[in-house]
Amino acid sequence: ESGHAAAELRAAGLTRRVRFLGPRASARRHFYAGHVFALTSREDPCPLVALEAADAGLPVVCFAGAGDIPRVLGPAAGAVVPHEDVAAFASAVLRLLADPAARSEAGAAGRARVALAHGAPAAASALAARLAPWLRPRPAPLGSVVVPNYNHARFLPGRLRSVAGQTWRDIEIILLDDASTDHSRDLLTRFAAAEPRARYLPNTANSGSPFKQWRNGLREARGRYVWIAESDDAAEPALLETLVARLEADPAIALACCQPRMMDLSGKLGATPDDWFAELDPVRWKTSHVNEGQDELARFLSRKNTILNASGVVFRNFLGIEHLVDESMRLCADWLFWARLLTRGKIAYEAAPLNHWRLQSSNARTRPAGELEWEEGSRVIAEIARLLNLAPPEQAAMLERFAARCQRWRTDAVSPVGAGQRVRPSGLSKG
Repeated sequence: ESGHAAAELRAAGLTRRVRFLGPRASARRHFYAGHVFALTSREDPCPLVALEAADAGLPVVCFAGAGDIPRVLGPAAGAVVPHEDVAAFASAVLRLLADPAARSEAGAAGRARVALAHGAPAAASALAARLAPWLRPRPAPLGSVVVPNYNHARFLPGRLRSVAGQTWRDIEIILLDDASTDHSRDLLTRFAAAEPRARYLPNTANSGSPFKQWRNGLREARGRYVWIAESDDAAEPALLETLVARLEADPAIALACCQPRMMDLSGKLGATPDDWFAELDPVRWKTSHVNEGQDELARFLSRKNTILNASGVVFRNFLGIEHLVDESMRLCADWLFWARLLTRGKIAYEAAPLNHWRLQSSNARTRPAGELEWEEGSRVIAEIARLLNLAPPEQAAMLERFAARCQRWRTDAVSPVGAGQRVRPSGLSKG
Protein backbone atom coordinates (compact mmCIF):
# COMPACT_ATOMS: atom_id res chain seq x y z
CA GLU A 1 0.00 0.00 0.00
CA SER A 2 2.77 2.45 0.83
CA GLY A 3 4.41 1.72 -2.53
CA HIS A 4 1.18 2.55 -4.35
CA ALA A 5 0.77 5.73 -2.27
CA ALA A 6 4.37 6.75 -3.00
CA ALA A 7 3.72 6.41 -6.73
CA GLU A 8 0.64 8.61 -6.44
CA LEU A 9 2.61 11.22 -4.51
CA ARG A 10 5.32 11.30 -7.18
CA ALA A 11 2.69 11.72 -9.89
CA ALA A 12 1.16 14.62 -7.94
CA GLY A 13 4.54 16.26 -7.27
CA LEU A 14 4.15 16.00 -3.49
CA THR A 15 7.18 13.91 -2.56
CA ARG A 16 8.82 16.83 -0.74
CA ARG A 17 5.72 17.45 1.37
CA VAL A 18 4.85 13.88 2.45
CA ARG A 19 7.25 11.43 4.10
CA PHE A 20 6.76 7.74 4.95
CA LEU A 21 8.80 6.98 8.06
CA GLY A 22 8.41 3.21 7.87
CA PRO A 23 8.34 0.96 10.96
CA ARG A 24 9.39 2.60 14.23
CA ALA A 25 9.83 1.09 17.69
CA SER A 26 7.82 3.96 19.18
CA ALA A 27 5.55 6.43 17.39
CA ARG A 28 5.01 8.65 20.44
CA ARG A 29 8.20 10.69 20.00
CA HIS A 30 6.97 11.77 16.57
CA PHE A 31 3.62 12.86 18.01
CA TYR A 32 5.34 15.35 20.27
CA ALA A 33 6.95 16.96 17.22
CA GLY A 34 3.64 17.24 15.33
CA HIS A 35 0.76 19.68 15.26
CA VAL A 36 -2.27 17.67 14.07
CA PHE A 37 -3.02 13.94 13.84
CA ALA A 38 -4.98 13.06 10.68
CA LEU A 39 -6.79 9.72 11.10
CA THR A 40 -7.52 8.91 7.47
CA SER A 41 -8.56 5.33 8.29
CA ARG A 42 -12.22 4.54 7.55
CA GLU A 43 -12.36 0.91 8.73
CA ASP A 44 -10.23 0.36 11.85
CA PRO A 45 -12.76 -0.06 14.75
CA CYS A 46 -10.67 1.79 17.35
CA PRO A 47 -7.06 2.51 16.32
CA LEU A 48 -4.93 2.83 19.43
CA VAL A 49 -2.57 5.13 17.53
CA ALA A 50 -5.26 7.84 17.64
CA LEU A 51 -5.53 7.50 21.44
CA GLU A 52 -1.74 7.72 21.70
CA ALA A 53 -1.75 10.86 19.58
CA ALA A 54 -4.50 12.44 21.70
CA ASP A 55 -2.63 11.49 24.86
CA ALA A 56 0.38 13.33 23.47
CA GLY A 57 -1.74 16.46 23.08
CA LEU A 58 -2.37 16.34 19.33
CA PRO A 59 -5.82 17.32 18.02
CA VAL A 60 -7.29 14.42 16.03
CA VAL A 61 -9.18 14.85 12.74
CA CYS A 62 -11.27 11.84 11.70
CA PHE A 63 -14.25 10.73 9.61
CA ALA A 64 -17.69 10.29 11.18
CA GLY A 65 -18.88 6.69 11.22
CA ALA A 66 -15.32 5.36 10.95
CA GLY A 67 -14.99 3.18 14.06
CA ASP A 68 -15.05 4.32 17.69
CA ILE A 69 -12.64 7.27 17.61
CA PRO A 70 -15.29 9.86 16.63
CA ARG A 71 -17.33 8.76 19.66
CA VAL A 72 -14.41 8.27 22.06
CA LEU A 73 -12.68 11.58 21.35
CA GLY A 74 -15.37 13.64 19.63
CA PRO A 75 -15.17 17.01 17.88
CA ALA A 76 -13.91 18.82 21.00
CA ALA A 77 -10.63 16.90 20.67
CA GLY A 78 -10.08 18.01 17.05
CA ALA A 79 -12.65 17.59 14.31
CA VAL A 80 -15.13 14.95 13.08
CA VAL A 81 -16.03 15.48 9.41
CA PRO A 82 -18.66 13.75 7.25
CA HIS A 83 -17.75 10.22 6.14
CA GLU A 84 -15.32 10.19 3.18
CA ASP A 85 -15.63 13.96 2.67
CA VAL A 86 -11.99 14.53 1.78
CA ALA A 87 -12.41 18.23 1.16
CA ALA A 88 -13.94 18.76 4.62
CA PHE A 89 -11.15 16.65 6.13
CA ALA A 90 -8.47 18.80 4.49
CA SER A 91 -10.23 22.00 5.56
CA ALA A 92 -10.34 20.82 9.18
CA VAL A 93 -6.62 20.02 9.14
CA LEU A 94 -5.74 23.40 7.60
CA ARG A 95 -7.96 25.24 10.09
CA LEU A 96 -6.18 23.65 13.04
CA LEU A 97 -2.74 24.23 11.53
CA ALA A 98 -3.56 27.91 11.16
CA ASP A 99 -4.91 28.36 14.71
CA PRO A 100 -2.42 27.49 17.51
CA ALA A 101 -4.93 28.37 20.24
CA ALA A 102 -7.56 26.02 18.80
CA ARG A 103 -4.93 23.27 18.47
CA SER A 104 -3.91 23.70 22.08
CA GLU A 105 -7.51 23.65 23.33
CA ALA A 106 -8.43 20.58 21.25
CA GLY A 107 -5.23 18.79 22.25
CA ALA A 108 -5.92 19.40 25.94
CA ALA A 109 -9.51 18.13 25.54
CA GLY A 110 -8.29 14.95 23.84
CA ARG A 111 -5.63 14.32 26.46
CA ALA A 112 -8.25 14.77 29.23
CA ARG A 113 -10.67 12.29 27.60
CA VAL A 114 -7.92 9.69 27.21
CA ALA A 115 -6.76 10.16 30.80
CA LEU A 116 -10.29 9.92 32.20
CA ALA A 117 -11.54 6.90 30.29
CA HIS A 118 -8.50 5.11 28.85
CA GLY A 119 -5.59 5.73 31.21
CA ALA A 120 -4.09 3.20 33.59
CA PRO A 121 -6.52 3.93 36.49
CA ALA A 122 -9.59 3.48 34.27
CA ALA A 123 -8.15 0.33 32.72
CA ALA A 124 -7.30 -1.06 36.16
CA SER A 125 -10.85 -0.41 37.38
CA ALA A 126 -12.35 -2.09 34.33
CA LEU A 127 -10.01 -5.07 34.71
CA ALA A 128 -10.79 -5.36 38.42
CA ALA A 129 -14.52 -5.35 37.66
CA ARG A 130 -14.07 -8.11 35.09
CA LEU A 131 -11.93 -10.23 37.41
CA ALA A 132 -13.97 -9.65 40.57
CA PRO A 133 -16.29 -12.65 40.09
CA TRP A 134 -13.27 -14.97 39.91
CA LEU A 135 -11.16 -13.29 42.59
CA ARG A 136 -13.70 -13.85 45.36
CA PRO A 137 -16.24 -16.58 46.01
CA ARG A 138 -19.21 -16.16 43.73
CA PRO A 139 -22.02 -14.74 45.82
CA ALA A 140 -25.22 -16.71 46.17
CA PRO A 141 -27.49 -13.69 45.55
CA LEU A 142 -27.29 -11.52 42.44
CA GLY A 143 -28.33 -8.46 44.41
CA SER A 144 -27.59 -6.98 47.82
CA VAL A 145 -30.13 -4.66 49.43
CA VAL A 146 -28.62 -2.50 52.18
CA VAL A 147 -31.11 -0.89 54.58
CA PRO A 148 -29.29 1.64 56.81
CA ASN A 149 -31.52 2.84 59.65
CA TYR A 150 -31.42 5.35 62.46
CA ASN A 151 -34.55 6.19 64.46
CA HIS A 152 -36.96 5.54 61.59
CA ALA A 153 -39.18 3.03 63.37
CA ARG A 154 -42.34 4.77 62.16
CA PHE A 155 -41.30 4.24 58.53
CA LEU A 156 -39.61 0.82 58.77
CA PRO A 157 -42.67 -1.44 58.31
CA GLY A 158 -43.50 0.17 54.96
CA ARG A 159 -39.87 0.20 53.86
CA LEU A 160 -39.32 -3.45 54.73
CA ARG A 161 -42.53 -4.48 52.96
CA SER A 162 -41.38 -2.67 49.82
CA VAL A 163 -38.01 -4.46 49.94
CA ALA A 164 -39.39 -7.94 50.63
CA GLY A 165 -42.08 -7.45 47.98
CA GLN A 166 -39.73 -6.76 45.08
CA THR A 167 -40.52 -8.86 42.01
CA TRP A 168 -36.80 -9.52 41.53
CA ARG A 169 -36.23 -12.10 44.24
CA ASP A 170 -32.56 -13.13 44.05
CA ILE A 171 -31.35 -10.81 46.81
CA GLU A 172 -29.82 -10.67 50.25
CA ILE A 173 -31.14 -8.04 52.65
CA ILE A 174 -28.56 -6.40 54.93
CA LEU A 175 -30.23 -4.58 57.83
CA LEU A 176 -28.13 -1.97 59.60
CA ASP A 177 -29.06 0.04 62.68
CA ASP A 178 -26.92 2.90 64.01
CA ALA A 179 -27.85 2.48 67.70
CA SER A 180 -31.39 3.81 67.34
CA THR A 181 -33.14 5.05 70.47
CA ASP A 182 -36.68 4.26 69.24
CA HIS A 183 -38.08 0.73 68.73
CA SER A 184 -36.30 0.21 65.37
CA ARG A 185 -34.21 -2.64 66.72
CA ASP A 186 -37.26 -4.69 67.69
CA LEU A 187 -38.74 -4.26 64.21
CA LEU A 188 -35.50 -5.21 62.49
CA THR A 189 -34.93 -8.21 64.74
CA ARG A 190 -38.40 -9.57 64.03
CA PHE A 191 -38.08 -8.99 60.29
CA ALA A 192 -34.70 -10.77 60.15
CA ALA A 193 -36.12 -13.75 62.05
CA ALA A 194 -39.01 -14.10 59.59
CA GLU A 195 -37.16 -13.30 56.33
CA PRO A 196 -34.54 -15.95 55.38
CA ARG A 197 -32.76 -13.56 53.00
CA ALA A 198 -32.10 -11.00 55.75
CA ARG A 199 -29.11 -10.40 58.04
CA TYR A 200 -29.29 -7.93 60.93
CA LEU A 201 -26.06 -6.08 61.84
CA PRO A 202 -26.72 -3.49 64.59
CA ASN A 203 -24.18 -0.99 65.92
CA THR A 204 -23.65 -0.84 69.67
CA ALA A 205 -22.81 2.89 69.48
CA ASN A 206 -23.92 5.58 67.06
CA SER A 207 -21.36 6.17 64.30
CA GLY A 208 -22.15 9.86 63.86
CA SER A 209 -22.45 9.65 60.06
CA PRO A 210 -24.96 7.95 57.75
CA PHE A 211 -22.16 7.28 55.28
CA LYS A 212 -20.22 5.15 57.75
CA GLN A 213 -23.27 2.88 57.54
CA TRP A 214 -23.00 2.93 53.75
CA ARG A 215 -19.42 1.70 54.06
CA ASN A 216 -20.43 -1.02 56.50
CA GLY A 217 -23.17 -2.21 54.19
CA LEU A 218 -20.97 -2.20 51.09
CA ARG A 219 -18.31 -4.24 52.89
CA GLU A 220 -20.97 -6.85 53.71
CA ALA A 221 -22.61 -6.88 50.27
CA ARG A 222 -21.99 -10.10 48.31
CA GLY A 223 -24.25 -9.45 45.33
CA ARG A 224 -23.28 -8.37 41.84
CA TYR A 225 -25.56 -5.34 42.23
CA VAL A 226 -26.28 -3.14 45.25
CA TRP A 227 -29.37 -1.15 46.22
CA ILE A 228 -29.09 1.17 49.23
CA ALA A 229 -32.73 1.33 50.34
CA GLU A 230 -32.95 4.22 52.81
CA SER A 231 -35.05 3.27 55.81
CA ASP A 232 -37.62 6.08 55.46
CA ASP A 233 -38.33 5.63 51.73
CA ALA A 234 -40.40 3.08 49.80
CA ALA A 235 -40.53 1.65 46.28
CA GLU A 236 -42.72 0.17 43.61
CA PRO A 237 -42.41 -3.66 43.44
CA ALA A 238 -40.69 -3.49 40.02
CA LEU A 239 -37.87 -1.11 40.99
CA LEU A 240 -35.16 -3.74 41.33
CA GLU A 241 -36.33 -5.79 38.37
CA THR A 242 -36.38 -2.71 36.12
CA LEU A 243 -33.01 -1.25 37.12
CA VAL A 244 -31.18 -4.59 37.24
CA ALA A 245 -32.43 -5.28 33.71
CA ARG A 246 -30.69 -2.10 32.56
CA LEU A 247 -27.43 -3.19 34.22
CA GLU A 248 -27.67 -6.71 32.86
CA ALA A 249 -28.28 -5.44 29.33
CA ASP A 250 -25.03 -3.45 29.18
CA PRO A 251 -21.93 -4.38 31.22
CA ALA A 252 -20.56 -0.87 30.64
CA ILE A 253 -23.32 0.68 32.81
CA ALA A 254 -22.00 1.46 36.31
CA LEU A 255 -25.28 2.59 37.83
CA ALA A 256 -28.96 2.67 36.96
CA CYS A 257 -31.38 5.10 38.59
CA CYS A 258 -35.02 6.05 38.28
CA GLN A 259 -37.19 9.09 38.67
CA PRO A 260 -38.19 9.67 42.33
CA ARG A 261 -41.71 10.51 43.36
CA MET A 262 -41.86 12.67 46.45
CA MET A 263 -43.74 11.48 49.54
CA ASP A 264 -44.71 13.32 52.72
CA LEU A 265 -44.31 12.14 56.30
CA SER A 266 -47.72 10.45 56.26
CA GLY A 267 -46.86 8.44 53.13
CA LYS A 268 -48.97 10.49 50.74
CA LEU A 269 -47.40 10.53 47.29
CA GLY A 270 -46.90 13.83 45.51
CA ALA A 271 -45.15 15.09 42.39
CA THR A 272 -41.81 14.27 40.79
CA PRO A 273 -39.05 16.88 41.36
CA ASP A 274 -39.26 18.37 37.87
CA ASP A 275 -38.21 21.87 38.99
CA TRP A 276 -34.89 20.55 40.29
CA PHE A 277 -34.01 19.18 36.85
CA ALA A 278 -35.59 21.95 34.76
CA GLU A 279 -32.80 24.40 35.60
CA LEU A 280 -30.42 22.14 33.68
CA ASP A 281 -32.72 20.68 31.03
CA PRO A 282 -36.54 20.88 31.06
CA VAL A 283 -37.13 17.65 29.10
CA ARG A 284 -34.12 15.36 29.59
CA TRP A 285 -35.36 13.59 32.74
CA LYS A 286 -38.84 13.00 31.32
CA THR A 287 -37.61 10.11 29.15
CA SER A 288 -35.40 7.10 29.83
CA HIS A 289 -31.84 7.33 28.54
CA VAL A 290 -28.26 6.08 28.82
CA ASN A 291 -25.24 8.37 28.90
CA GLU A 292 -21.47 8.10 29.16
CA GLY A 293 -20.31 8.68 32.73
CA GLN A 294 -17.81 11.40 31.90
CA ASP A 295 -20.38 13.33 29.89
CA GLU A 296 -22.87 13.09 32.78
CA LEU A 297 -20.20 14.50 35.08
CA ALA A 298 -19.24 17.33 32.73
CA ARG A 299 -22.75 18.54 31.86
CA PHE A 300 -24.83 17.81 34.94
CA LEU A 301 -23.22 16.46 38.14
CA SER A 302 -20.56 19.18 37.96
CA ARG A 303 -23.35 21.72 38.52
CA LYS A 304 -25.60 20.02 41.10
CA ASN A 305 -26.49 16.56 42.36
CA THR A 306 -28.95 15.19 39.79
CA ILE A 307 -29.15 11.73 41.39
CA LEU A 308 -31.42 12.91 44.13
CA ASN A 309 -32.03 9.87 46.30
CA ALA A 310 -29.97 6.72 46.86
CA SER A 311 -33.15 4.67 47.22
CA GLY A 312 -33.68 5.06 43.48
CA VAL A 313 -30.24 3.77 42.44
CA VAL A 314 -28.87 0.28 41.77
CA PHE A 315 -25.15 0.04 41.01
CA ARG A 316 -22.46 -2.53 40.25
CA ASN A 317 -20.59 -3.94 43.21
CA PHE A 318 -17.07 -3.09 42.07
CA LEU A 319 -14.18 -4.59 44.03
CA GLY A 320 -13.36 -2.28 46.95
CA ILE A 321 -16.40 -0.11 46.27
CA GLU A 322 -16.72 0.87 49.94
CA HIS A 323 -13.59 3.01 49.56
CA LEU A 324 -15.48 5.32 47.17
CA VAL A 325 -17.60 6.52 50.11
CA ASP A 326 -16.26 9.56 51.98
CA GLU A 327 -17.51 8.86 55.49
CA SER A 328 -16.25 12.21 56.80
CA MET A 329 -19.25 13.91 55.14
CA ARG A 330 -22.76 14.09 56.57
CA LEU A 331 -24.68 15.34 53.54
CA CYS A 332 -22.85 15.30 50.21
CA ALA A 333 -21.03 11.95 50.24
CA ASP A 334 -23.68 10.40 47.98
CA TRP A 335 -23.06 13.07 45.32
CA LEU A 336 -19.33 12.35 45.48
CA PHE A 337 -20.00 8.60 45.40
CA TRP A 338 -22.04 8.90 42.20
CA ALA A 339 -19.29 11.02 40.62
CA ARG A 340 -16.63 8.46 41.46
CA LEU A 341 -18.81 5.61 40.21
CA LEU A 342 -19.34 7.37 36.89
CA THR A 343 -15.60 7.35 36.18
CA ARG A 344 -16.09 3.58 35.89
CA GLY A 345 -18.93 3.45 33.39
CA LYS A 346 -22.20 4.75 32.01
CA ILE A 347 -25.40 5.85 33.72
CA ALA A 348 -28.83 4.46 32.80
CA TYR A 349 -31.90 6.50 33.74
CA GLU A 350 -35.44 5.10 33.97
CA ALA A 351 -38.13 7.78 33.71
CA ALA A 352 -40.80 5.71 35.51
CA PRO A 353 -41.16 7.01 39.13
CA LEU A 354 -40.43 3.69 40.85
CA ASN A 355 -38.86 5.22 43.96
CA HIS A 356 -40.91 6.91 46.72
CA TRP A 357 -38.70 9.56 48.31
CA ARG A 358 -39.85 10.76 51.73
CA LEU A 359 -39.11 14.42 52.41
CA GLN A 360 -38.54 16.22 55.72
CA SER A 361 -37.51 13.04 57.53
CA SER A 362 -33.74 13.46 57.45
CA ASN A 363 -31.62 12.91 60.55
CA ALA A 364 -28.53 14.34 58.82
CA ARG A 365 -29.45 18.02 58.39
CA THR A 366 -28.95 20.15 61.52
CA ARG A 367 -27.85 23.46 59.92
CA PRO A 368 -29.56 26.02 57.65
CA ALA A 369 -29.92 25.14 53.97
CA GLY A 370 -26.89 26.17 51.95
CA GLU A 371 -24.23 26.04 54.69
CA LEU A 372 -23.36 22.36 54.73
CA GLU A 373 -24.01 22.16 50.99
CA TRP A 374 -21.21 24.65 50.43
CA GLU A 375 -18.75 23.14 52.94
CA GLU A 376 -19.12 19.63 51.53
CA GLY A 377 -20.40 20.39 48.05
CA SER A 378 -17.41 22.57 47.20
CA ARG A 379 -15.21 19.55 47.92
CA VAL A 380 -17.34 17.48 45.54
CA ILE A 381 -17.14 20.14 42.82
CA ALA A 382 -13.36 20.35 43.21
CA GLU A 383 -12.96 16.59 42.85
CA ILE A 384 -15.24 16.45 39.80
CA ALA A 385 -13.10 19.20 38.23
CA ARG A 386 -10.02 17.07 38.86
CA LEU A 387 -11.72 13.98 37.44
CA LEU A 388 -12.50 15.98 34.30
CA ASN A 389 -8.94 17.35 34.19
CA LEU A 390 -10.19 20.92 34.00
CA ALA A 391 -7.81 23.86 33.98
CA PRO A 392 -7.64 26.02 37.16
CA PRO A 393 -9.77 28.87 35.66
CA GLU A 394 -12.52 26.40 34.76
CA GLN A 395 -12.37 24.89 38.25
CA ALA A 396 -12.68 28.34 39.80
CA ALA A 397 -15.68 29.16 37.59
CA MET A 398 -17.43 25.92 38.64
CA LEU A 399 -16.92 26.77 42.31
CA GLU A 400 -18.23 30.32 41.80
CA ARG A 401 -21.40 29.00 40.16
CA PHE A 402 -21.92 26.53 43.00
CA ALA A 403 -21.36 29.24 45.64
CA ALA A 404 -24.07 31.34 44.02
CA ARG A 405 -26.45 28.36 43.98
CA CYS A 406 -25.82 27.69 47.69
CA GLN A 407 -26.64 31.31 48.46
CA ARG A 408 -29.91 31.02 46.54
CA TRP A 409 -30.78 27.83 48.44
CA ARG A 410 -30.18 29.61 51.71
CA THR A 411 -32.39 32.57 50.84
CA ASP A 412 -35.08 30.49 49.12
CA ALA A 413 -35.09 27.42 51.37
CA VAL A 414 -38.85 27.41 51.81
CA SER A 415 -39.93 27.72 48.16
CA PRO A 416 -42.59 25.04 47.41
CA VAL A 417 -42.28 22.31 44.81
CA GLY A 418 -45.34 20.50 43.51
CA ALA A 419 -48.23 19.89 45.89
CA GLY A 420 -46.89 21.80 48.87
CA GLN A 421 -43.67 19.78 48.94
CA ARG A 422 -40.15 20.87 48.15
CA VAL A 423 -36.86 19.28 47.22
CA ARG A 424 -34.29 19.77 49.94
CA PRO A 425 -31.75 22.19 48.43
CA SER A 426 -28.96 19.64 48.57
CA GLY A 427 -30.98 16.95 46.83
CA LEU A 428 -28.91 14.49 48.80
CA SER A 429 -29.45 11.31 50.75
CA LYS A 430 -30.57 11.04 54.34
CA GLY A 431 -29.18 9.46 57.43
